[in-house]
Amino acid sequence: MAKNVGITIDGRQVLKMFNEFNGKDMKKAMHTAIAKSLNIAKKQALTELANHVEQDKITFPDQWGNTLKKGIRTKVFRSKKAGIIHIKGNFKLKFFEGGTKVRYNKTWRGKELKKNRKTGHIKQTNFFSKALQATEK
Repeated sequence: MAKNVGITIDGRQVLKMFNEFNGKDMKKAMHTAIAKSLNIAKKQALTELANHVEQDKITFPDQWGNTLKKGIRTKVFRSKKAGIIHIKGNFKLKFFEGGTKVRYNKTWRGKELKKNRKTGHIKQTNFFSKALQATEK
């Protein structure tokens, strides 16, 4: 038989612990809490991206050594007591988020084509905004 293990937290004890913190410990606790909450959103964004892109392409480095996984970045600002998560670490992620229009080749080897050739487009996935909405609570 498995026992139910529960955690009981008394709010008064938590407030008492916070009052015992000095300034340095308060900043450290706040920084850690912000970083952990941003990492939850980052993990959700990676999960959403994996729903739309194959897993091996997320971890495959391009010619500059960047991966799509490294492109989702978090930063905690110590002075502002805030943090940010963005997809600006890899420029390709913005195309998966917002999509692209249909593109055509008009020339080939310097000669005009009689008929434009369709070269493709990327469908809009909104993986990042979906991840932020899912982890907002």
